Amino acid sequence: MLLHTGERVRHPHANVPPSTSRQRPVRLVTASSVSPASAGDVDQRLAALRCPYCRGTLEVHDVPTPAEGRGRWGLLRCSCREHPLIDDIVILNDGSLGHMSEADAGVVLPGPSVADVVARLREGRTSTVLSTLLVRPPAPHRLSGRRIPRWVATASPIAREMARLRRPLIGAVLRRRRDTMTAERWLHLTYRRTALPGDLYNHFFMRFGQPRMLAALALLEGMPDGPIVDLCSGYGHLLHTLGTTRPAIAVDQSFLSLWVSRWYVAPHALHVCADANRTLPLRDGAATSAVCSDAFCYLSDLPARAAELVRVAGGGPVVLARLGNVAHAPHEGTEHTVEGWRGMLSALGPVRMWTEDELQATYLSNRTADPTIDGPDLEGGKWLCAAIGDGLAAEAALSDPAPHHRGRLVRNPLYVSDGDDERFAFPSEWYAAENGSLTDLLPGRVDPHHRTPSGPGDLTIVGVPDRYC
Repeated sequence: MLLHTGERVRHPHANVPPSTSRQRPVRLVTASSVSPASAGDVDQRLAALRCPYCRGTLEVHDVPTPAEGRGRWGLLRCSCREHPLIDDIVILNDGSLGHMSEADAGVVLPGPSVADVVARLREGRTSTVLSTLLVRPPAPHRLSGRRIPRWVATASPIAREMARLRRPLIGAVLRRRRDTMTAERWLHLTYRRTALPGDLYNHFFMRFGQPRMLAALALLEGMPDGPIVDLCSGYGHLLHTLGTTRPAIAVDQSFLSLWVSRWYVAPHALHVCADANRTLPLRDGAATSAVCSDAFCYLSDLPARAAELVRVAGGGPVVLARLGNVAHAPHEGTEHTVEGWRGMLSALGPVRMWTEDELQATYLSNRTADPTIDGPDLEGGKWLCAAIGDGLAAEAALSDPAPHHRGRLVRNPLYVSDGDDERFAFPSEWYAAENGSLTDLLPGRVDPHHRTPSGPGDLTIVGVPDRYC
């Protein structure tokens, strides 16, 4: 069973672009200590949800909020069972609420079962529920300086004991420092001491302005008004960029990423913890559009997953970003030829396709994609994007400000201080392998006093949520 946090990430391949050594965490500005508004409208938005097992309606029965919490806590009851509501996160899943690797779906740490969480809520034993769901063990080899087998650092009794010892720290942070924490600090706690492959901290922290995100935005800017479903929403980067006034439903199997998204990145969205590989816990037509960005290839039974997105979008457009073209290496997840993808998706409605490179260039030219024609040279592209349905708006200029400039403007954290200037530098070889095209999109040096975008294509400045860093 996969755990999706916005996207799956891979090992670096053989030809790694030149890069610098791993950077320290980037501190840009001090975050506001103001907490996001509480999701008091959960009852209203629950109308879009249904039990994924009996398909029945859900009724909230509140329980007291413990000291670790800020949002709403309770039990959601349908005709077949009770589901947890933890700090505004709706859990419509079964089995374990443990952690799995974003890189390869390996177990990081087994977690409590949904049944156990329900029992704690019913009996009022909620004091440590949240910290238990958020804790991940540090990697012993990163602490000792020695490389040890990964299973020892993740799924072993040693890892479980380290997580148990770490839980009071997370609990103390929740009780005493939660309102001054940022998404950056939570990502640091989660990933900076990890046994997982790849540079996951920088991969998620330096998400705004990544080329793959710009390509998706060239399509998503043409979505119709109304609610949007983001499947495998991860830490909420895309939902922030789409705008905080658009109603949104974030669906992911990772409680941790949903919780960080809810409180630090995309607080306007309804966050639902559910298995993307099963029937979605959403009513027919719960939204007017849907997207799955960077994760679709890693789901099971892809025709069924695409059909679910079409169902919940109620006939509105569905965007699938970063589909692998099997004709080109490296290979990740389930891949098809261009015609293979078209044949699978066209059973659900009219399909248009583009290469990720073309959409990135379209976005940086301050335009949205033309939804009436396919992009050129699809066979030559490794990464493809597809739109199902006819609901995308006609090609037009991007909104002002450009999507990647929405929010609080900060220097792109890929720049580091270097004398009187700031210098572009990849934080790791792994990050460079994943985002090598940035060398052609970002100038090598910038004036540190330049803090206003020079135009919609300026990637040296990015917009972030108020509580991001």
